[in-house]
Amino acid sequence: MIFLILTLFVFSMDLYLKNQIEQADQSDFPKTLSENRLILTRMHNKGMFMNLLDKHPLLTKILPGGACLLVLCFYIPLLFEKGRLLLKLGLSLLAGGALSNLSDHLIRGYVVDYIYIPWKFLKKIVFNLADAAVFLGVLLCTLSELLRKQ
Repeated sequence: MIFLILTLFVFSMDLYLKNQIEQADQSDFPKTLSENRLILTRMHNKGMFMNLLDKHPLLTKILPGGACLLVLCFYIPLLFEKGRLLLKLGLSLLAGGALSNLSDHLIRGYVVDYIYIPWKFLKKIVFNLADAAVFLGVLLCTLSELLRKQ
């Protein structure tokens, strides 16, 4: 049950933050939160990661939709099994983030990105909580499977 709650928390918190960003006045951005280490901004990403496929709006709905379906088909039955806590944690984060970004694509036609960290390799990336959850979820799932094989 805790894993479903985590999935719903990531999904709803990211949608809440996206709505807050969308309702704010454009003149509020960018807003520095931590000595130029964390900046809130507002970007509309019509594609996928770093605007990939932004000229193909149908694909930006179909591909994430299919990926969400695959994750959920694996995640939901796993919830009824004992153990594999790290994998369940990773899939909870992955599912919540993926569903939030998918809902943006389906409802808005774009994903709202709002976090910018001007640091080394992140300088060219604006992302959101859902993206961070997907990234962390994939890392945890990978780690879970690597540890399981040992």
